[in-house]
Amino acid sequence: ITEEDFSKCSGVKIKGKLSLFSNGILINEKKGDLLFTNYGISGLAVLDISVGVAKRLDEYEYIEIVVDFFENYSKEQLKTLLNSIKSDKHIGIALRGILPTKLIPLILQNGGITKKFINQLNTKEINKLIFSLKNFKIVVTATKEFKNGEVVSGGISLREIDSKTMESKKVKGLYFIGEMIDIDGERGGYNLHFAWGCGIKLSENWGFK
Repeated sequence: ITEEDFSKCSGVKIKGKLSLFSNGILINEKKGDLLFTNYGISGLAVLDISVGVAKRLDEYEYIEIVVDFFENYSKEQLKTLLNSIKSDKHIGIALRGILPTKLIPLILQNGGITKKFINQLNTKEINKLIFSLKNFKIVVTATKEFKNGEVVSGGISLREIDSKTMESKKVKGLYFIGEMIDIDGERGGYNLHFAWGCGIKLSENWGFK
């Protein structure tokens, strides 16, 4: 869930590089799909980068995601691209060739661009537009909580479990596997793999093949 209202571009999906900052410190970076929604942002890259965000928000850290929509372009290459489409067209129409239509007003607002026509932009304003395209900032205020989680952390501490048998070190005959244990991996089947691996380990200890 974000501080910004993205309801007007809900459903827009675009690829980019996402950089996660906590209190101004770079924590993680991922490339992939970013999906704008009524509540904020989603998409595969957002799911991948969001590991640990809930804990940091609980500790009242300032969470910000910076999106580079043109990570394959340098600033100079992007400037050349923008100069190639400079015309007397309305800026919203002129940028449709490189951006989803619904996203354009947000990019212009983020960059402080108020001119109506692209050929009215001076060098400073072109640079501001480029900065907005490569440094689009999103403030994260909350997550969608447990019921919407793809991966859930928390549970029994690994320090309390015998990794060879999955048995509790505190209670004999009590075993834990999968998401009951405080361990979580990235999206992509890793958590399922860990759960199945625990089950196999447990069954082997019990004599099942």
